Amino acid sequence: MRQKTTIALAILFLAITPGVSSAQRLQPSRAFVFNIDYARFQYSATESYLEVYYAFYPGSVVFELREKAYFGAVLIRTILKNTTTGEFVVDQAFLLPVTVQDTSGESFNKTFVTHTGYAVPHGPYLLEVFAEDTSAPGRGTTLQYAMELRPHDGPMAVSDVELCSNIANSTNTLDLFYKNSLEVVPNPTQVFGVANHPVLFYYLEFYNIRTDEPLVIRAEIRDAQGGVIRESSKNKTFKVASAVEAGMMNVSSLESGKYVLGISVREESEKEITRREKPFFVYNPHIKSSAPTVSELIASDLAGLTEDELDKEFGEAQYVAIGGDISFYGELNTIEAKRQFLAKFWEEVEGGKPGKIIIKRQDYLRRVETANQRFRVFNRPGWKTDRGRVHILYAEPDQIDRVPSSEGGKPHEVWYYYQIENGVQFVFIDRTGFGEYVLVHSTKRGELQDENWTRLLQ
Repeated sequence: MRQKTTIALAILFLAITPGVSSAQRLQPSRAFVFNIDYARFQYSATESYLEVYYAFYPGSVVFELREKAYFGAVLIRTILKNTTTGEFVVDQAFLLPVTVQDTSGESFNKTFVTHTGYAVPHGPYLLEVFAEDTSAPGRGTTLQYAMELRPHDGPMAVSDVELCSNIANSTNTLDLFYKNSLEVVPNPTQVFGVANHPVLFYYLEFYNIRTDEPLVIRAEIRDAQGGVIRESSKNKTFKVASAVEAGMMNVSSLESGKYVLGISVREESEKEITRREKPFFVYNPHIKSSAPTVSELIASDLAGLTEDELDKEFGEAQYVAIGGDISFYGELNTIEAKRQFLAKFWEEVEGGKPGKIIIKRQDYLRRVETANQRFRVFNRPGWKTDRGRVHILYAEPDQIDRVPSSEGGKPHEVWYYYQIENGVQFVFIDRTGFGEYVLVHSTKRGELQDENWTRLLQ
């Protein structure tokens, strides 16, 4: 259903004008927030097609005034590594320049979106995306996702759900967001609501369809408790084995919070054949919550914090946050909204967020404090180091083997956890000799794996 490509970019020109000795710098009033999302589609018998979506707010980038316009740029590096073989199947960097004529205009606060696409052999992968503000080196972020690329086989299969800000018919095959006769504009922030995207659009693909058989396509929105609050169904009979499904649902009247979009295919008897789900967030500050959604204890703990303290706490909590959490927090512009979000965020963390550890807020913050005391490197706080992250997520190791520098190799440490997955280990190497121990291998599922890590000791 698509051609093989290595990269598709919205802009191929360099917007920053060289040769200017001095410029007026425009410092952002908001934190640098960068979001990614991805969707996996069928490509061939041995490969999947991975689309990666990127988004950031121009208002969070440092700009320079040159020739009556503001210029800024974000450098993005995308890496896709096979966690079994260690092969880097994608390692690509590109620049996204942004030009703004009027900082008070709509474009300054509108999300900037682009995407890339790759045909990738099936297997387990770690996707890493590094984004940095080119006008302020060190001001950036790193996002990681573990994923499995599998064949879309079986009696009927379906791709991932792509959340979109808009979908429309199109004949412009040169459009960055064109696919299968549609213009499909992704929303990597996964945040919807009256301020930006009151309508949630979605796109997915069906494969190995039961042709000439009546089927029911059902879309539903569920709240945090699993209750269905929006639902639509349509009967459909397909004449081809592969097809596109696109739709939309209005979310402007939903309370702010986290929801799940579910798309299912059913027989006429209501027996479910296949299903895909995708979490998303709604931010509708004009709608008051009908019931308290946070525990009194967490709310009271946050009550005395300043806005800077709330921002700092959420920044340190990134290891138990998901991409949508970061996007949602970036949308909040009042201290009370941030305080309410953090209270609900920690309540969800303590209850168990999908794919994240379960940990109490006080325990997490205590581990952050310990990491800052033990693992600080130069001007970087300890919680941002590899050892700091592992300590925060998995607590004190049961055993640490410390190997100092010698003729046999560089200094390194091996941390052992005997109660996790029947025993796991983390290997850190001081690769530069300046005391910064970098994670090079772990036997923990979802962590970086490199069975040949000993070569890095030389």
